[in-house]
Amino acid sequence: MKRNIFAPPKPFHFSRGAHWIWLSKNARPSNQFACFRKTFHIDSIPRLAKLHITADARYEVYINGQLLGHGPVRAWPRIWSVDEYDIAPLLRPGKNVIAVIVLHWGISTFQYIDSEPGLLAELDLAGHRKIVTDGSWKSLAHAGYAHPTPRISCQQGWEEQFDARISPGPSEEWAQVAFDDSAWPKAIISRPAGAPPHEIFERRDIPFLTHDPVSPVRILDTHVVRTAHYTWSLNPHDVLNVDDRTANQFAAHLLLVTHIHSPSAQKIELHDPHGGATQWKLNGAPCKFADHSLQSTDGGVAHMRLKKGWNTLMAKPPEGGHQFWAVINLWTPKPIQFCALPAATKQSRHWLSVGPFAAAPRATSCDRIFAMADKLYPNATAERFAQIWERGVLTPEDFLENFCKPLPPEMICTTDIFALGASERIVTTESPKIDSPSALLNENEDWTTIYPSQAGDVRFLLDFGREVIGFHEFEIDAPAGAIIDFHNFEFIQRDGRKNLAEGMNNSFRHISSGGMQHYRSIVRRGFRYSWMSLRNFRSPARIRLVRIRMSTYPFTNAGDFACSDDRLTEIWKAGVHSVRCCAEDTYTDCPSYEQTLWVGDARNEALVDLIANGDSRLSKRCLTLTGRSLQRSPITESQVPSGWQNILPAWTFLWMRWCQEHYLHTGDQEAARELLEYLDRNFQGIRAAINHLGLFQMHAWNLFDWAPMDTPSTGIVTHVSCQAVQALNQSAELAEVLNQNSRAKEWRACADLLTAAINVHLWSKKDQAYIDCIRPDGSRSPVFSQQTHTAAYISGVATGKRAERCRQIIQKAPKSFVQAGSPFFMFFLLEAFVQQRDFDGLIHTIRNYWGKQIEAGATTFWEMYHENEPRLTRSHCHGWSAAPVVFLTQHVLGIQPAAPGYKKVRIAPNFGDLQWAHGRVPTPHGVISCSWKRNGNELEIDIDTPRNIAAEICLPQNVTIKEATHAHAELRKTIRTRGGQFRLTASISPPSPRKSR
Repeated sequence: MKRNIFAPPKPFHFSRGAHWIWLSKNARPSNQFACFRKTFHIDSIPRLAKLHITADARYEVYINGQLLGHGPVRAWPRIWSVDEYDIAPLLRPGKNVIAVIVLHWGISTFQYIDSEPGLLAELDLAGHRKIVTDGSWKSLAHAGYAHPTPRISCQQGWEEQFDARISPGPSEEWAQVAFDDSAWPKAIISRPAGAPPHEIFERRDIPFLTHDPVSPVRILDTHVVRTAHYTWSLNPHDVLNVDDRTANQFAAHLLLVTHIHSPSAQKIELHDPHGGATQWKLNGAPCKFADHSLQSTDGGVAHMRLKKGWNTLMAKPPEGGHQFWAVINLWTPKPIQFCALPAATKQSRHWLSVGPFAAAPRATSCDRIFAMADKLYPNATAERFAQIWERGVLTPEDFLENFCKPLPPEMICTTDIFALGASERIVTTESPKIDSPSALLNENEDWTTIYPSQAGDVRFLLDFGREVIGFHEFEIDAPAGAIIDFHNFEFIQRDGRKNLAEGMNNSFRHISSGGMQHYRSIVRRGFRYSWMSLRNFRSPARIRLVRIRMSTYPFTNAGDFACSDDRLTEIWKAGVHSVRCCAEDTYTDCPSYEQTLWVGDARNEALVDLIANGDSRLSKRCLTLTGRSLQRSPITESQVPSGWQNILPAWTFLWMRWCQEHYLHTGDQEAARELLEYLDRNFQGIRAAINHLGLFQMHAWNLFDWAPMDTPSTGIVTHVSCQAVQALNQSAELAEVLNQNSRAKEWRACADLLTAAINVHLWSKKDQAYIDCIRPDGSRSPVFSQQTHTAAYISGVATGKRAERCRQIIQKAPKSFVQAGSPFFMFFLLEAFVQQRDFDGLIHTIRNYWGKQIEAGATTFWEMYHENEPRLTRSHCHGWSAAPVVFLTQHVLGIQPAAPGYKKVRIAPNFGDLQWAHGRVPTPHGVISCSWKRNGNELEIDIDTPRNIAAEICLPQNVTIKEATHAHAELRKTIRTRGGQFRLTASISPPSPRKSR
């Protein structure tokens, strides 16, 4: 009987009496914060006391008022994660309390699949007794967290807006032993432990994240500011598909309409803070957000005119996507009123939803798309939609249609912290009055005092020096009702323009209950800069200890690299910090927009992490989570675990390569054998997708680079089949090492057939190049790309003259070819340089391409790099871009694993124009260090490896060894030693001339 590869090898079991519990009343279906308390008495502190706890979706737990931790880690619903804490040091004789706040999103994100809410816990007091979640616990819906609020993004949950005036108040109060919870109702038992959807539990397999305090390094400016007079943030998701709680894409036509009553004709300004995805019309005229002079951001302002009386403002959200939203700011000289219907100014409803209308089928890369046909009213046709949008106003007949109805209040937010922050304009006539502003920057008892201004709010621009991710924290002494808003972003361009995180709400709000309070946000955020705005205070407010609790996977920092070129050293360190900011309970694409485990991104990040830190647990966890996506898809999914069921084959093939690379770096046979079972299941999906031509073809997102390649979702895409070849061959390597020879043979045979088919069907004899694809209609693509030829070269698909042609294109692609579009793709370009043994080109490319990002102000590496465009990139921290860490360590410093787990290490330095380099790499056997320096034609290399590690020293052809500290029969180009300290001296002759690149 085959082992169930989707179950953990050692599941965790709760005691029989443990049940999932939830709120007995006042629970809302989404964005619900629930508080739980359980008091208990002990006569003496037990020697051991363990708490096992989990929740759906996330929890924050306190023992006797002290924060214990956050969790659980992201997981697939069926196999849910459980955290373990040693709480004995926090207990006291007598009365004790465990307090938990649980956040249930109520909708799927890119890191969570929506399921039933609840808390499940078990406290084991060293055999004395067990306390489990049951009907004796107290519970309360926390009304202090506002609802409705905007989504952070389709990849994440909801914007955090906290009002400390509303019961039960801050966690630091209701989590205390002395807090009176007698009025709290008892929790209800919702289901037993082990009931669906969470049928199996496994212990957390990685350490808890860091909680390091990081203060801002400087205040860049302070201003008095004013926000827009009106802000609307609309989320009509449930109008389109109320039953859909996934994060899949769906398509629909929808219009959102409000009517504005103006007492007189007046000029107004409108601002789309998220930058143009939604189209707007005022009285039928398009709003053109073209004036960028009023905002120091990328969002522009539209200058429009209201007529006296009733006006129509209409929004057309995008016709497809993961979420539908529309956000607008308005400035008006005179007050205006908004009503759903242009009838009476005292209506309680403010917006109409018009639709949904029939939408034409769209080509999509996602596996499911929710057409709205079964939810349409008879007259909601595509033609009717086009007519209404063309007019930009509603007719009396439109108002009578059953598809025209008021938008429910829960879909309308008048408080959107991102939008408010993006709307802020500086009051030039007044400067803020602030005492001791630098106290904000210091971890001491000093306070910064801010005095109210009649002209507006007071805003600080804080710079944390480089990218950070974690929980905001501060202490404030302010009158009740005083507001403090934080609006975070990552970059300020040289022209002073702030690159806000359009498309997400990287923001939150705290409203003071009066007096001195401490607040720590419950949502993790990534950023470098933060606008901190104080609003609605009529007497002085004091603030201090403004900081971030840096929350990342705990790095060992055991790896290092430095060289004679300070720029290359800086690039290596920025790459490591990029990955640190993208390492939490999984690797993520970025700390800001998504915080999503994108599998292709994670493969690159894992290689950096294994070199810089050597802790393999996060890599193993991500590989396993990816393998578990095979429960619902034929090959592994692109981002996991996620409410968006999406396949991106290049990411699948990078996962396959990563399985072999993980074993090479760690030597972990148990993990490798587990992964081999997932690889075998994945191979079945690959084999089923081989078409009649012998090529891989699957309806999928065929991305390889952010560049205009020709990669249709249902076509035969060349780079995909090439990457399949490389992945199958590396998987076969892993199988052979584990003595799974029949699997290895089958996988290699599939790779060979793909190779032959690629060279028969996807090579253009006329152009002497590989085409990008065969399109769905059978036509051959006229598009050629550097990316496709890189894939063909590094996979070994191209041989002989074709390989040489690929090499030429990689080195210098013709102008008509699609060029490299992202630092992610550059990883594979550097891989090609290594295969060509062009190490001068490798060093030059790293210094030039990544060096330009450093020169532009980067402290972490970017998602994209548009040197000649106004906006250099969208995201300023993407771990997928940290390739230089791998290549500088392995191919300049020269430390490479030559056998699984570094049981054998290869030292193969390449000097280029550098004078020296030194560094170290952590391995399962200890740290390997290497340093080399040259003085003219003389070279000295020092190596230190753990004992009993076979070291193979391979030097360039133009190096002649003169002397070594270990005795050898012959000093050859390759020297072998059994570990320990080793030194050799050599002479360098001028290298033979290379062909120009």
